[in-house]
Amino acid sequence: MNEPEAAAWMSRLVELSRSAGTLPDPALIWWRAQLLEKQDAQARVARPIAIAQWLSLVVAVVTTIVLCAVNWSGIQGVLEPAGFALWAVAGGVVMAMGLALRFVFGE
Repeated sequence: MNEPEAAAWMSRLVELSRSAGTLPDPALIWWRAQLLEKQDAQARVARPIAIAQWLSLVVAVVTTIVLCAVNWSGIQGVLEPAGFALWAVAGGVVMAMGLALRFVFGE
């Protein structure tokens, strides 16, 4: 590469650096890095709690299903004389519990 080619290349490099814009303030970059680091630390701390919440939800649902299956004849005996109204109320309670779980565990 000779001197005129190097000068042309350097002038092109200067034009590119001017058109790229100014760099952000270093204090702002440092502040953003600190903020991201804090958010990452909070996410790492909260992860075991979220896992425990989901595991407790699974245990509660499985326990409820097992208890209902074991005691189904007794449940049916209680709900049968009342007719459709009690079945509708029981369904509403189950739906309300589902919505409550959605609000508690929803993200």
